[in-house]
Amino acid sequence: MTPGSVRSVHIRLLPWRPRWRAGDLDRYPDGGDLAGIGFGDDLLSAVLGFLVLVVLLPVVLFLVVGLLLFSAELAVLLALVPLLLVGQLVGLQPWYLRVTSTSGDTRWICAGKTRDMLAARRYYRSLRPS
Repeated sequence: MTPGSVRSVHIRLLPWRPRWRAGDLDRYPDGGDLAGIGFGDDLLSAVLGFLVLVVLLPVVLFLVVGLLLFSAELAVLLALVPLLLVGQLVGLQPWYLRVTSTSGDTRWICAGKTRDMLAARRYYRSLRPS
């Protein structure tokens, strides 16, 4: 990177590197709307609606129970985050800097200890245009 080529420098507070995923919005431009499907207009659609209800009801209940378990797991994770941040401060976990160039390219820089992270952040910020 050359002077004037850096647009922004951000510190990643959590000790893991994010995974960027492309969204599926272009696959379903209407958002997957099911408003045009009517159950109960005639006997066949009523039977199909009942079967869908019998099949989907256990799945929905399973998802609700799964979400409750996920919330408990999330509470444990949130309790561990301060410990991970302390590990980052004392140098047990590396710091990650996100450096964005003026062309929009993003690079991840791994800095080991807090002192190294501060020096790297100072260096990459010095490359920003004045």
